[in-house]
Amino acid sequence: MEKEVIEVVTQSKRALGELKPAFRACPQAYTELCKAVNEGRVSLYRLKSADCSLVIAGERDGDNYFLWGVAGRGLRSGITQLCKVVKAAGMSSMTADTAFSGVARLVRSIGVTANQDGDFIRLDLGVL
Repeated sequence: MEKEVIEVVTQSKRALGELKPAFRACPQAYTELCKAVNEGRVSLYRLKSADCSLVIAGERDGDNYFLWGVAGRGLRSGITQLCKVVKAAGMSSMTADTAFSGVARLVRSIGVTANQDGDFIRLDLGVL
């Protein structure tokens, strides 16, 4: 079994570009993401394992890790792995917003709670 690898790719324009489709329902949020990455508030990571290959944009906010965007394959497996990393880093929660009800349905199967919040669905990923 291949071990998971997490690589920091914050300076990679390619990684940032891979996230763009995740923002197709809210292109202005992608512009905000690009600005936040350039300001150093948001980091980009590539998470690879036998079960997933994801690019992740995230920001630590106190005891919470906020996912700005995730793109790639193996979302459920990747989120489960990421929760372990977030917990090991001493944080107690992980949240995200999505405009896609299909994403919310997909991650509910791993214990994620989803609640409508205006135009978006707030995902509370805890630290499973």
